Order: sequence, then C-alpha cells, then structure tokens
Amino acid sequence: MSTSKANPFEMTRARLHELQDEFGGRVQTIKRDAVRRSDIAVGTARTSTLGFVYATSATVLDGLATLGRVLPFAEQLERKAATFTDLESKLHRPGIEDYDELNVRQVSDALEGLDAWELTKVRRYEEQHKNRKTVLGAIERLSG
Repeated sequence: MSTSKANPFEMTRARLHELQDEFGGRVQTIKRDAVRRSDIAVGTARTSTLGFVYATSATVLDGLATLGRVLPFAEQLERKAATFTDLESKLHRPGIEDYDELNVRQVSDALEGLDAWELTKVRRYEEQHKNRKTVLGAIERLSG
C-alpha cells in the first residue's frame, strides 16, 4: 500500500470547483427567476396601465360624446333664458319711456293717466331702484 498523502491544496481546489458549479447553477436559477418575476411585474404593470388608460380614454370619450349632445341644448337654453330675462325685465319695467333718466317732476307728470296695473309696475320698479319717496307718494295718491 502506498501511503501517499493527498495534497490538501488540490482537494480544496477541487472542492472550490464543485462549489462554484453548484452555486453557479443556483445563481443562474436565481437570476432566471428574478428576470421571470420582473417580466411578470412589468407585464402586469403594463397591462394595468393600459387598462387604466383605456378606461380613462373611454370615460373621456363618453364625456365628449355627451357634451356634444348636450352643448347645443345648453346653448338653446341660454338663448331662451336671455329672452326670458329680457321679457321679464320688460314686464317689470315701468311703461314710461326713459324712466331711469327722468327726475321726480317728470315721473310725477308721466304717472297721470296710467291704469292701476301700470301704477303697480312703476311702484315696484321705483321701490327696487331709486326708492324716491315723492314718486311713491304720487303713485299712492293716484292709486288710492
């Protein structure tokens, strides 16, 4: 029997190569797993983002379509409201031409010959605007 001693350095080198192979395989497995998980995460994020963008786009498009249907109606309502406001203003405005430019004596003279409804309109208008006591007194005398 030969009693040769194995070189401990050689055994360590051989073991080192074994460990490198073993751990190298594990490292490669871990890297592949990390890449796979990263791909899954990116794909999920992309899908979620695209889903969000699609849903948001659909909502915006629906809103624009609704606006397209509603806008002409809203414009029509604005025109009618302006007409109504104008008519309401005429309804409550005194039937005396250039009323707001007239002084007390001119208004008092213009009150002569107005019927009860016209006097009521002048009284309401005067109360809401200039509220001149002399004009309101003249209206009361003519109404009473």
